[in-house]
Order: sequence, then C-alpha cells, then structure tokens
Amino acid sequence: MGKITDAIVLAAGKSKRYSKKKYKQHEKISGNTLVSLSVEMFSVYREIRNIYIVKRKEDIYRFNNSKKNLFYVNGGISRSKSVFNALKAIHKVTSRPNNVIIHDSARPIVKHADLKSLLSKSSGLTTGIGFGYPITNAIKKVKSNLIVQEDMNRDKLYVTFTPQMFNFIKIHDAYKKIISAKVDIDDDLQAMRFDSHKVKILLSSPFNVKLTYESDLTDIIKVFKSI
Repeated sequence: MGKITDAIVLAAGKSKRYSKKKYKQHEKISGNTLVSLSVEMFSVYREIRNIYIVKRKEDIYRFNNSKKNLFYVNGGISRSKSVFNALKAIHKVTSRPNNVIIHDSARPIVKHADLKSLLSKSSGLTTGIGFGYPITNAIKKVKSNLIVQEDMNRDKLYVTFTPQMFNFIKIHDAYKKIISAKVDIDDDLQAMRFDSHKVKILLSSPFNVKLTYESDLTDIIKVFKSI
C-alpha cells in the first residue's frame, strides 16, 4: 500500500507587497482564482487524499467540481503560523497522512511533469524535498541605497519553489518548535533544517514564478497560457 499524502494550499496572505486594494490570491487567470487553480492542480492526482485550504477568516470558497475531500483552516498572522494551523488540523484526524505537500497559491505555474516527479518521491521520503533551480544570473549584495557592496559566488546556489513535500510528523514537530522559538523562516525546507533534518532539492522548471507585485501578473498570465 502506498503512502498517504495530503496537500496544504496557503491562501491567507495579506498581500502587503502586492496591492492595497486586492489580495493576490483572489486574482484570476483564465477565469479561475489562484486558489482554485491550486485546488484543481492537486485534485487530478489519485496519490493525494485530502486538500487543506488555509484562508483568511472572512474568505469563503466553493469548489463544486473537486474530486478530493476539501477542508478549510483559518490562517495565522504569519506564513509560519498559517502552515502550523493546517498541520495542527491534520494532526487531529484519526488517519494522519504519511506525507504532506505544502504549496503557496501565489505560484500558479506548476508543470504537471514536475508535480508527478515530486509525487514519485513519496514512497521513499523520510524528511523533505522541494522544487528548486540553480541561479544562473550574477548575484550582487547591495547597501540600502542600492550601491553594490559585494559580488556573490552563485556556485551551488538555488532558488526554491513550492510545492514542497515532507514527512508529516517531522514537519509538524519542526513547526511546533519554530512557533515556540518565534523564529522567522522563508520556506518549509528551512523549517526542516531548523529541526536538524537533511532535505533535498528536486530540479524543476524555472518558470514556477511567485506573484508578488502587481507588475508580475501580466507576465505570469503569458507564461501560464503558454505551457
């Protein structure tokens, strides 16, 4: 019997860098919100059992055509607390998953070939694995006034994306320690490393772009429609 995998879709962000008028998770591409695109993406895979949508308390989502069990969790005041809220909800169920996938809904461009590759690692997963791509551009460290301070060596440097997949109990316990220690982290791979777990990068498409600024949306739509 294969390992049970659940998915978490994060959609509770405040979009402070995006817009003062709109939450980016509510933006639409081809008529679908970023949240519904994430749910639709995970819904087609039989390897995924349940989908947990982490949302703003006041948001109401309806996904009539989903083939999965959908559960809704209110987000926290930070990404870390939103993730932990979902992990706590999953921890309470009788049949906990072996693994859990964590995904930012602000990343709508995930190729199915990449997701299939990630899911293929489920059976042998003991810690965590996440998408990444080697940095190919020159990297500069700058001062607050954008004056270049240092040229950085890009060898062995990768940018990381979501989805990322983890052993459920280990990522749950790692976040429990992070919340207790009040530590700020950038992604879930870092959460595992905080708890001394070794994690790996899975090479993926470089087009897994995150919607951060309003100016990103036009380019993301173009890429989304081209793949």
